[in-house]
Amino acid sequence: MTHAALLREPLLHFLVLGGLVFAVDRWNAAQREDPNLIVVPAKLDEQSRAIFRKTQGREPTEAELELMREDWIETEVLYREGLALKLEQGDRELRERVATKTRMIIESGVRVADADEPALRAFFEQHRAVYDTQPSFDFSEAASREPVDEQGARALADALNRGADVSTFVRL
Repeated sequence: MTHAALLREPLLHFLVLGGLVFAVDRWNAAQREDPNLIVVPAKLDEQSRAIFRKTQGREPTEAELELMREDWIETEVLYREGLALKLEQGDRELRERVATKTRMIIESGVRVADADEPALRAFFEQHRAVYDTQPSFDFSEAASREPVDEQGARALADALNRGADVSTFVRL
């Protein structure tokens, strides 16, 4: 077979293109991070030392620091396993914690201007109708320190129902 005939061979084209596709796939896979790889953040030791100092009042030993690293790694493994098992789905408490944490991140960047007393009073006066509302309750409890007979209890209930000031009616 001549070189020209060999270059026209479809099987050769298939093998070369297949090898090329395979090589590109292997290169691409090598560029991706291993999903099972756990990388301990560089700041972990610094943060662990600060927490240890705050709680224990001294610097951690190397053995204590290693225990903190192992604890962090175990927590990361359990977290990833929980995500793989989809334990976060349908968990209202977890959803609320993530929302709260997100809210804290958002609000930490928000700067509220300091309000002075006259500005606050002016705002209140301008919106007084919103804040001046009648108490809204449908139940009030009054207990007497002294024993009350049935007639006294009925009189107390009548006074309460009429809106009388109970403190003048009976010593509470």
